[in-house]
Amino acid sequence: MNRLSIQMSQQTRRTGSKKGRKRVLRQMKKLVGVVRGPARRHRELLDRHWEQTEWTRPQVDQILRWLDGVLELLLRA
Repeated sequence: MNRLSIQMSQQTRRTGSKKGRKRVLRQMKKLVGVVRGPARRHRELLDRHWEQTEWTRPQVDQILRWLDGVLELLLRA
C-alpha cells in the first residue's frame, strides 16, 4: 500500500496523470479487497476460539477492537 501511495503521488508529475492516478487507485482497491476478507475471517476465528490461545479475554477484546478499527478504515478506503 505504501508503494502504491508513493506511485499515486508521483503521477502528478507525468503526462496523462489522470489516467495514471486512476490505474493506481484501481490497484489500491484490489489490494484492499484482498486484505479485507482474510482479516474478517481471522477476527471471527479469534472471537470464537480465543480459549485455545494463551491470551486472556480482556487481551482478546483489545485485539478485536484493534481489528475492528482497521476493518472500519478499510471500509472507508
